Amino acid sequence: MNQHSIVDEIRDIDHYPMTPRLKPQSRFIKILQWNFLAIWVLSTMVLWYHYAGTRPKTPRPETGNIYQLITHGSSAYLTLSDCVRLYGTMGVGFGGNLALYIVYLWRRGWVAP
Repeated sequence: MNQHSIVDEIRDIDHYPMTPRLKPQSRFIKILQWNFLAIWVLSTMVLWYHYAGTRPKTPRPETGNIYQLITHGSSAYLTLSDCVRLYGTMGVGFGGNLALYIVYLWRRGWVAP
């Protein structure tokens, strides 16, 4: 007569199909996530406010400052290279985080509809 108590069943939790064993994220992935987050938030914020404070408030076609950046009701005019730098860092940070999130979901068995 071999009876199992509820305590024995709870201890032997590996037999329950409702509790999947998920692999922990690798350290490399975590470092990438934090780097992309830093690029997305910190670099973008620093560049945004730097440009808002140092670029001309009116368009200057002679210097190439023709691209408007609106910051809390005030405008600054950027050059093409300023725009590429600002929106490039935003894109790299957001795109990197999105790609890592998709990989995270894929590793957990998620399939796109």
